[in-house]
Amino acid sequence: MTNEELETEALFFRLLNSYLLQRPCLKDDYGMLLNHYKKHKETFHILRPAYIQWIGNIQDDLHNNRYSLLSGNMSFDETIPEAIKKEKTSQKHSEICHELVKRKKELLEPFTGPLQSMNFEQPTIYGPIDIYAQNGSVAYVIEVKTNTADHSIIGQVMKYYIGLCHKLILKMFEEVKTMTVCPGYDSISLKGLKRIGTTPILFEGNPINTKAVYQ
Repeated sequence: MTNEELETEALFFRLLNSYLLQRPCLKDDYGMLLNHYKKHKETFHILRPAYIQWIGNIQDDLHNNRYSLLSGNMSFDETIPEAIKKEKTSQKHSEICHELVKRKKELLEPFTGPLQSMNFEQPTIYGPIDIYAQNGSVAYVIEVKTNTADHSIIGQVMKYYIGLCHKLILKMFEEVKTMTVCPGYDSISLKGLKRIGTTPILFEGNPINTKAVYQ
């Protein structure tokens, strides 16, 4: 994935997030994506058809001064890639998720603070979140990988984040934060996760231990 393609994906999810939360920066985010399209039109092939439909509906709403949530003909017809499906159903993946929750005080809470509630496979419109946790008014998306994370984790985390933002609008909590727990990260995934404000955590050993990527 090139830097330009990575930026295309990041700008799209930024725009979608602004649209769902009706942020004042919506027009600016749309303008940023439009300018990027003019310079790097060829990179937009990485966006799925459903994402292009989102952009079209957002564009229509902006042109018609209609900003109501989910106006237009929005599509949530998302498919989870087979590689992600296989990982999420693997025994190793399940064991790591359960160990993280069982030993949350030593493995997760150093990065989140006390966690009052935790769920496995929390459903969203984009598929299940590996671990959903809540610390007071803050909700956490925790994505777990059994192999070294690549660029695909960026879009995956952002989709789950956006899925929870629907509940944010309903005042079920006040903030959504994202975290990844992986045995390693390539340079592109680390760069992208940092840009979207995700906390990347490393795990190693058996039984596992966790540590921050950035000390």
